[in-house]
Amino acid sequence: MSLKDCQEWKNIGFPLSTTSNEAAKMYDAVLTQFTCGYDNDEIGHIPQCMEKMLSADPNFVLGHALKNLLSLLSGGTSTWSNPKLKDDIDDMVTMAENSDITYLEKLHVDAVKFLSMGNFNKACDKWEEILLFYPTDMLALRSHFVACFYMGKPLKIRDTMASVSQSWKTSMSTQMYSHLKGMYAFGLEEAFMFPEAEKEAMEGFELNPNEAWSLHTISHIREMQGHPDEGIEFFSKTEKNTEGNWLHGHIRWHLALYYIEKGDYETALTMYDNELSKLVHVSKGDLLDLTDAASLLYRLQLEGVSVGDRWEKVYEASVPHIGEQAIAFNDIHYLMSAQATKHQDVADKLMDSIKEFVSEVKDENNSVVEVYRNVGLPMCQAFQAYNDGDYGTAVDLINPVRYEIYHLGSSRAQADMFNLFLIHSAMKSSEKRHQLLARSLLWERKALRENNPMSDRLLDKIVITL
Repeated sequence: MSLKDCQEWKNIGFPLSTTSNEAAKMYDAVLTQFTCGYDNDEIGHIPQCMEKMLSADPNFVLGHALKNLLSLLSGGTSTWSNPKLKDDIDDMVTMAENSDITYLEKLHVDAVKFLSMGNFNKACDKWEEILLFYPTDMLALRSHFVACFYMGKPLKIRDTMASVSQSWKTSMSTQMYSHLKGMYAFGLEEAFMFPEAEKEAMEGFELNPNEAWSLHTISHIREMQGHPDEGIEFFSKTEKNTEGNWLHGHIRWHLALYYIEKGDYETALTMYDNELSKLVHVSKGDLLDLTDAASLLYRLQLEGVSVGDRWEKVYEASVPHIGEQAIAFNDIHYLMSAQATKHQDVADKLMDSIKEFVSEVKDENNSVVEVYRNVGLPMCQAFQAYNDGDYGTAVDLINPVRYEIYHLGSSRAQADMFNLFLIHSAMKSSEKRHQLLARSLLWERKALRENNPMSDRLLDKIVITL
């Protein structure tokens, strides 16, 4: 891995305020791993490279901004639940004010500051300003992508990637350019532009067969169009391509969803046992792997499949995150695990922490608390009602916000579990209007997906009260 020193950063139009070549190289190492999703065993993973970077130059402002940014975008902490992180943000801002830094670095510091306040919109404004002047700034591009994903704004992802793509065509980095293709493809797919998304994804894949976001987007396209068999065939051939990538387990999760769609629960459970469950850890691991595990088990349970004691490991990994209120999507999955393992006291603790968060944080520009208040809390209350056997209340809580579910911080494929939850709640409700709603929602699913055996199975089970 060739890493850029201070002069090389300057040569490509990104002069850094640090004079330490070691700090500049470690900044490159962290950025590359953050962007492409592969750990570098030779140089060190992100925490090790971050430590080397700030040891080489403790006053490297952009380095501190990158460190704080990765904490905020992890989905596992926030300034309202982590006082040390808030102190780190304040120190970064003070350091920036007292340092001779570039305009680019100042904008990055501003973006991280707004992000720490929950003002994702203002943070994205800063990254978009950067991209006007520096369209090949991958830190701004990747950060903007993740923040828009958390806000459920795929059109901003699509349009931002389109606006910079012409500048990237002359990029020297094939790895970064292929990743741009993958991110652009994902924005197109989430905007239901499937042919265009597949074109960009396949171009990214051809540039770099290990480009995980391109392959990930293909998994979404096959699922959203209702082509599980084609998805199984494609990912059986490309299984090795993303080994070692942070998205590998998530792509395998998509493969398991194809099997659930087809009613092949045994294969889905085998994949869970042999692959997905092994990615769930209490003290480490990606929260995406944790929520994937919870989602897969819950989907199987909705299908009437017994998952035994598999929830225990997911619950144990969820407990340390109770009370973080970083991403509403994550909290709902922590709640699922507490309910499934009958830890009602922990479920109640989580609900109380969410209620406290939405009542105490009054900043109208905090998009995180807005999502919790308008969507996250009603969703959690719906899961509580369902768990208590009050299916009608679950329907009445979730149905009014079903078009807002996407803002929880998930893709359409991930959010589909909540659509399935609504359908099953409506099917179990004793009220005729809910049973009719279930049938209507299943007809909607069939209209959107060419091949949808799950909807056919559920339609056969619906009983309309006379």
